[in-house]
Amino acid sequence: MNIQHNETMLRSGVLGSERGFILLTAIISCAIIIALGFMVVLLSTEDLKTSVSSLGEKRALAAVESGYHITTQTFDPMTANFGVPMNTWTNVDATYAPGSRYRIDNITLSPFAALPPPGYSMESSQGWGMARYDLAVSGENTTYKTEERVGIGVAYGPISLSLVYK
Repeated sequence: MNIQHNETMLRSGVLGSERGFILLTAIISCAIIIALGFMVVLLSTEDLKTSVSSLGEKRALAAVESGYHITTQTFDPMTANFGVPMNTWTNVDATYAPGSRYRIDNITLSPFAALPPPGYSMESSQGWGMARYDLAVSGENTTYKTEERVGIGVAYGPISLSLVYK
């Protein structure tokens, strides 16, 4: 009798109803879609932060390059501050590089030997050479809050390497 009673309950729909299963499937599906949406938003914001940081670093390196070019054009160890703006931030170009600026620091005579002039070997330069100077150029972009610092070397000359006055 107990078996007949269970079969009657299944047929009558008390235990055989599937209406709750559809509701449960819909709730699980919505939860999965919300989780995927959250993951997409999280990944895209991280990618955006990385892109902005990369752009700022590139603009800061472009400012370093501008400082290097100014240094190579105006460098003269016989003048005050070696002929370059030292220890002060100098804006690059407000139109094409907004927020980018450079600073030249710490110009010192290099401990390395002098270089031969371009086109000469050490033997054939006959007492003339290029003095080496080490300096640091910093570039920053204030828009993206990034800064880069590069150590470079500059050769100046030709200068006399002999101890004899000429």
